[in-house]
Amino acid sequence: MLLYNCTRSNALPVSAQDFLTISGNATRSYCILELDCEGAGTASAYTEMGVFRTTTVGVTPTNTTAGNAGFPTPVNPAQPAAGFTTAFVWTTQPVLPATPFHTMPVNSNGQRYFWRAMPNLSNALWSPGGGLVAAASVSFRPITISGNITLRAQVGEI
Repeated sequence: MLLYNCTRSNALPVSAQDFLTISGNATRSYCILELDCEGAGTASAYTEMGVFRTTTVGVTPTNTTAGNAGFPTPVNPAQPAAGFTTAFVWTTQPVLPATPFHTMPVNSNGQRYFWRAMPNLSNALWSPGGGLVAAASVSFRPITISGNITLRAQVGEI
């Protein structure tokens, strides 16, 4: 399994917009192995991020915004570039279901939320290959916004 970190640092989530989207490629599946989210604000306030599987893919993704590079970074520098892609900005946002399959509650003043899949990967957040299709994309979108956050998702690609 190839491991990559996808990070968006010290950015303010925007209502009804993806904070980070991970989209699979046509042939490889991936799973989210770790989620690490931390408030990066200066005042104590509740922020909650939801993890959703998209129901309709977005149109024209962009991989950077406001100087926050979003390209997947390999954990082992000798491994190949990731087959999946990440995006922060869309011309048309992906459509999401009403309910997330995972939530990440944090305090905007530095509280950390950390989740890791079990060693046997029985609770890893899996996404099949298939390219830019709804089932192959996972979206991180705010539920409640109170301040800047930093989000890192560790992704394993097979």
